[in-house]
Amino acid sequence: MKLEIEKSPDLSAAELASLNKGWDAYENGDYATALKELEPLAQKGNAIAQNYLGLLNASGDVVPYDLAKAVEWYRKASAQGHAIALCNLGRMYEFGRGVPEDADKALECFQKSAALGYSDAQFILGVRYDEGDGVLKDASKAVEWFQKAAAQGDDRAQYNLGIMYEDGDGVVEDSAKAVEWYQKSAAQGNTDAQSRLSALSIG
Repeated sequence: MKLEIEKSPDLSAAELASLNKGWDAYENGDYATALKELEPLAQKGNAIAQNYLGLLNASGDVVPYDLAKAVEWYRKASAQGHAIALCNLGRMYEFGRGVPEDADKALECFQKSAALGYSDAQFILGVRYDEGDGVLKDASKAVEWFQKAAAQGDDRAQYNLGIMYEDGDGVVEDSAKAVEWYQKSAAQGNTDAQSRLSALSIG
């Protein structure tokens, strides 16, 4: 997210400072300051700030708990191609939070977000294709999405790739690559990967 803020050339120096201050405040749990700094930017159409307003409304921190309002902010940011907001909107449709549950719209949001490079959405699509959830089960496509997310450091995707290489599911079975992915995931603290390495007697 910090990199995304740094790539906001449409903002003035003062607005960029507010966006950074709001981001820092949100990440540190100072939601009152986050709201103060981000709401004016969201009202002016900044997609990053709009996504954070969605998060604040969805959590009920500082502002009243209002899922419909959260969806409204996510939609505004999503309309500008904000990858994280698209994924957040997808989750709202997936679980019927603030909108009627709609699996097709959820999938559409996840696909758009993943195509924009958001690793969480890429992981979600990997799971969807692996399990055949809302899409035709396709292990090869699952591997493809897990690889994209894993390349960005997603420990869950790295662990799932380990499983798929170990089982030869969607890829040619390769125990060495399985261990490699387990190790990358375990190094980030993924306990499932750590347990799998232990079971394989590999530290």
